[in-house]
Amino acid sequence: MMIAGEHHEEDAVMLDVQPSPQPVWVQTPHILQRILSYASFEEQSTTLRLVCQSFKVAALHCLEDKLLDQKWLPIAFTRYDACSWVRADARRGWSDDSMTTEEGVIDTALWMVSCRCLDKCDDKASCPGTTEQLDMDAAKQLLTEHGKFRLTSKGTPKVVERPSVEASLERKVGQNLYQICQQVHESIKKEVDYHYLPGSLMKYYGVEHGMSSKRFLCSLFLVFTDGTSPQDGHFPEVTIALASATVQERGGDMYSRKKMIFRFETASHEKVEICLEGKHHVY
Repeated sequence: MMIAGEHHEEDAVMLDVQPSPQPVWVQTPHILQRILSYASFEEQSTTLRLVCQSFKVAALHCLEDKLLDQKWLPIAFTRYDACSWVRADARRGWSDDSMTTEEGVIDTALWMVSCRCLDKCDDKASCPGTTEQLDMDAAKQLLTEHGKFRLTSKGTPKVVERPSVEASLERKVGQNLYQICQQVHESIKKEVDYHYLPGSLMKYYGVEHGMSSKRFLCSLFLVFTDGTSPQDGHFPEVTIALASATVQERGGDMYSRKKMIFRFETASHEKVEICLEGKHHVY
C-alpha cells in the first residue's frame, strides 16, 4: 500500500543530461588543426589523438603536413660520406620508377652489378657503367627463375645459398599498419645501425625528447590511416620491390648497392611510396 506523499527512489524523475556543446574552435577543423600544429610531435601522435574524434583527425593532419608536404622527405637517418650513402624517404603519390614490374626490378639489379660509381647516379642512363663483363642472358634467366644468384670468380652467375645479387617483386594483400611498418623498419635497420633519432629529424618533425627510431616510424605510419574507416589501418594491396647487388672485384674493392620500394594506398585511397636506397664502397 502506498501512503500519500511518500517518496520512493524508483519514482524519481531521471534528468535528461545532455553533453555540453563543444567550443567553436573545436568544431572548426582548420582552426583546431592550426592550434594543434604548435604541439610537439609526441603530443600529436599520442595524447592529442585520444581527446576526441575531432582532435584525432586534426592531429593526423598535422603529422601528414610534416611528412608529405614535399616530393621526398626523409623518414630515417640519411648518411652521405666519401664511400657510402643511405636514404629512406616517403612521398605522396607514386614515382615513375622502373621497379614496378618484374622485368624492371631485374633490369635494375643487373645495372647494379655493373655500377662502379662512387657518387650517386640515379639510373642506368646517367651511370657511366663499367667494362666488367657479365653473361646478361644467363643472369637474367637466373633472376627470373630463382630471384637471386652469385657471381663466380670468372664473372659468371650461379645460384647458391648466399647470393650476391637479388631481385624480387611481391604483392601482399590484407596487411595491416603494423605489418608494413615492421617490414620498413627491419629494412632500414639492416642499412643503418641507430636506435634513437638523430638531431636533424628531431628538429624537422618537432620531436622534443629522445624517441626510438621504431616508435618514430610507427607514429608516422598513423598518417596512412584516415582515423574513421572501419578498415582503418588495413591496406588492400602492398607492392614490395627489391633489387640489390654486392660485387667484389679482383683488386679487393667491394661495391654494394640496394634499392627497396614499398607502394600502397592509404585508408582514404591516397597513393604513398616509401623508398629505401643505399650504396657502399669498401676498398
